[in-house]
Amino acid sequence: MDDRIKALIDGAKRAVLGPDDVDRDTIISLLDIEPGSEEFVYLGKVARDVSRFLVMNQAKVGTSIGLDLCPCSASCDFCSLGEKWGLVKECAELSDDAVIRIVREKHAEGYYQFTLRTTEYYSIERLGELGKKVREEVPGDYFLTANTGELTVDDARYLKGCGFTAAYHVPRLGEGRYTPFSLEERLTTMRNIKAGGLMLTTGLDPIGPEFTNEELADKIIELRDEGPVGICVMRRESVPGTPLGDMAEISDERLSQIVAVVRLSFKGNIAAHPANRMSIGFGANNAAAEIGATPRQDNENLSEWIHKHDDIRGMFLEAGYELVSKEHYGNGRR
Repeated sequence: MDDRIKALIDGAKRAVLGPDDVDRDTIISLLDIEPGSEEFVYLGKVARDVSRFLVMNQAKVGTSIGLDLCPCSASCDFCSLGEKWGLVKECAELSDDAVIRIVREKHAEGYYQFTLRTTEYYSIERLGELGKKVREEVPGDYFLTANTGELTVDDARYLKGCGFTAAYHVPRLGEGRYTPFSLEERLTTMRNIKAGGLMLTTGLDPIGPEFTNEELADKIIELRDEGPVGICVMRRESVPGTPLGDMAEISDERLSQIVAVVRLSFKGNIAAHPANRMSIGFGANNAAAEIGATPRQDNENLSEWIHKHDDIRGMFLEAGYELVSKEHYGNGRR
């Protein structure tokens, strides 16, 4: 093993478990490690060890519910719902009853983390009213997260008043290049989410081989500096018919490496998407099954996308995690 790389990994572990932050040069060096190498295996082992301490070895399985399968005028280059690409020609939306049924069923099965995901310009009022209905119809301690378009501080306060716990928002890789949005727009919404009293979760997304390690490192630091409670490390799926549909995707090994580097760079929760055993073994402690509309395919799917909830639960148990129980979700209404 390269002694210099081992020292960097060990130093990153000391930093993330202590008061310090891992620096940019170290992050880049860890992203430079060759997948499959001895250093790669050691990186994953150390990242998994860090999860035992930082998140008390606890894992969460979430449910991400896509509400509307509709053409979106934003037309981001990687998104199957982009109006310009013509993959989705008409608008279909899950009924309130369908959403409530999904939450009720999954909550009864022991899952306590739910995200209501929309296209960019979905009505905030409509989303808030749905959140209220979900809370009224499915009592209990669980997290309810909004994943929607840009928000003002008043929007965030409104969603919190409707029963939402958190909001997920991402300043994407390639923002302004592959999307019509500016980085500042995205960062402003992230800050508004926190100012409005919601927890902030975010993502390193959408990751493809088109981004350099320097770009990934800068984005990791940018996300960390915004103070989220969690970061999702998400692969870009190449959807045929979109502008990026013919581009290569990163492998599970590369996704796992990036998960491990984020784990050693950030003191909060780490999710991997799509979930895979290696990423979970490399330090991810959160993953979600997707139901309904998703920007990574062009058909609505009322069964889980790629992995079912119990499949993901099994991956976490195989990796030695403890699944978070209802008692740990006591602040779900906060």
